[in-house]
Amino acid sequence: TIVASLCDELGGPLDRTEFLSELLSALDASLTRLGSNYADIGRLADSLCLQQGKLLHVQQGDDVISGICTGIADAGALKLDAPSGPRVLYSGVVLKR
Repeated sequence: TIVASLCDELGGPLDRTEFLSELLSALDASLTRLGSNYADIGRLADSLCLQQGKLLHVQQGDDVISGICTGIADAGALKLDAPSGPRVLYSGVVLKR
């Protein structure tokens, strides 16, 4: 296990007030940007999706929908290529099989 502090990583002392102020400003800017364009969130999730190309089984109520993951839609839905055709799922539980 490797343990390091911000001071270790920065190579010197850290002004915690300045760090917190900069962190909160960056967080505010990111949330403002994402809040003004929801599609950015979906595109970011799609670029990070590790399930693309994998067979997934998603439970929605009593139904289980199976298909190959084709990514995340701009609106945040899971996209599956199911035997019955493309599906866009906004809710459900991905099952481990």
